[in-house]
Amino acid sequence: MYLTRSDRVIEDVARLDPSALCFDFDHPDQQRLQTLQDVKRAYVRLPVLMLTLDHSESLAVWAFRSRVWNYLVKPVSAAEFSESLAAVAQVAHPGSQHRIAHLLALIAEHPVRRR
Repeated sequence: MYLTRSDRVIEDVARLDPSALCFDFDHPDQQRLQTLQDVKRAYVRLPVLMLTLDHSESLAVWAFRSRVWNYLVKPVSAAEFSESLAAVAQVAHPGSQHRIAHLLALIAEHPVRRR
């Protein structure tokens, strides 16, 4: 799922019941970071990955204090992303582990090309 409206993320997560979330930020602003925190408060057990171009120590500390499962600095290789998803699969509720396994298989079949 790909969401762009931060004001609807909580509703969309409730409706779609994802196995995990990935927030992909180039340069996160306060509103988007607040949205991530709101999601984590509402869905404490939902694993969240955070991708960003910013690789500041303060942002990484903020991410982990916000209970982000993994903080990845872009560009992220398919192998690194797959490793993070595999780790998420270990803690995902049993009914969703097959969805993550399917996603990992798709990543392996169709590697991302760098621009």
